[in-house]
Amino acid sequence: MLGTITERIAPDEDFVISSQNNTNGTVDIDIEARDLMRVKAATMVTFLCGIFQIMLGLIRFGFVVTYLSDPLVRGYTTGAAVHVLVSQLNLQAPVPPDFSIASSLVGDAFALAIVGYGITISLGKIFALKHGYQVDSNQIVWVITLICTVLLGMDLGLAASIAFALLTVIFQTQLPKYSILGQIPKTDIYRDVSQFDEAKEIPGIKIFQSSSTMFFANAELYEEALKQMTGINVSKLVTKKRKKIAALKKKLKKQEKKDKKKAKKQQKGPVYQDITRFMLDTLECNEQIAGKACD
Repeated sequence: MLGTITERIAPDEDFVISSQNNTNGTVDIDIEARDLMRVKAATMVTFLCGIFQIMLGLIRFGFVVTYLSDPLVRGYTTGAAVHVLVSQLNLQAPVPPDFSIASSLVGDAFALAIVGYGITISLGKIFALKHGYQVDSNQIVWVITLICTVLLGMDLGLAASIAFALLTVIFQTQLPKYSILGQIPKTDIYRDVSQFDEAKEIPGIKIFQSSSTMFFANAELYEEALKQMTGINVSKLVTKKRKKIAALKKKLKKQEKKDKKKAKKQQKGPVYQDITRFMLDTLECNEQIAGKACD
C-alpha cells in the first residue's frame, strides 16, 4: 500500500528528462530525483500514520475486532504477505520527514493507519488462537478476503472483505435453517426428523429449532416458519393473551373499587352508631330533666 502511495505522489511522468538528442523514442527518467521524492512521501506517510495510530489507541478503536472473523483475519494476512513479497522498495537511509507534502498525504496516512491497525489486530488474533484447525463453511470468507486483498490492494481489499463478511452474516440471519427435532430412542440426543428416520417427536411436544439467533430483522421470518412447521399462530396467541390480561385488569379494578367501598362503610359504621347512641342518650337525659322540672 505504501508503494502505491509513493508511486501516485511521485509518478515516473513527473521526472522525465527532456533531451533534444533523443530520437529513438525512448524516455529518460531522473531515477535519483524520483526515488528521493518517493522516500520523502514514504517518510511523511509513516510519520502521519504513527500519529493516527496513537489517536486510534486513545479512542479505543479495538472494537473493530468484533467485525473481524477468523477466516477474514487469516485471508487478509495471507493477502498482505503476498503484497510484501511482490512489492520491493529500495529505500534510502532514514531522513527527517518533509512536512511540505503533508497536506497531500493526510488521507493516505489515515487509510494506512487503519490498515496497519487491522493487520496488528489480525496478527494478534492469529497468535492468540489455540493449536488445531477446523474446516467449516466460513472458508469462503478466507478465499474472498485473499482475492480482494491481492487484487484491490490492502486498503480497498480490507474494506471489501469486511463488507463481504457482514453480508454473509446478514444472509445467514435472513436465510436460516428451521427444523423440527425428534428424540433418538433411549438417548438424550435430538435430531431433525426430516433427516433422521430414527428421530421421533415426543407426543404433545413440538421442538422447533432455528440455525440463527432471533432478533428484530428476522423475527417475522421466524414466526412464519414456526406457524408453517408447527401450526402454532404466535400472533393469535399473543392477541388472546393480551385480551385475557386486559380482562383480568378490569376485574381487579372492579374488585379494588368494591373493596374500597366496603372499607369506607366499615369505617363509617361504628361512627354512625356512636352518634346515634349519643343522640338517644341526650334525648333521654332531656326527658328526665323535663320530668323532674314538672314535678
